[in-house]
Amino acid sequence: MIDLQIAEKINTTAKLQLIDITGRTVYIENVTVTNGTLQKKVSISSMLSSGIYMVKIIANDKSYLSKLIYEK
Repeated sequence: MIDLQIAEKINTTAKLQLIDITGRTVYIENVTVTNGTLQKKVSISSMLSSGIYMVKIIANDKSYLSKLIYEK
């Protein structure tokens, strides 16, 4: 589950990316930010290997990054 609270109470479409440790984007989706809140359940492909990924969300020309540890 991805949960992001933005200080500005914006309504926009954001880009959500999941990036592996080599810098390759392995998942991308457009998501909705409503009143500064983004909540999205993400189904990760069973083909992805266990490891550390970066979650990158781009909304209104700002990037938000977080580390995700995925275990099968």
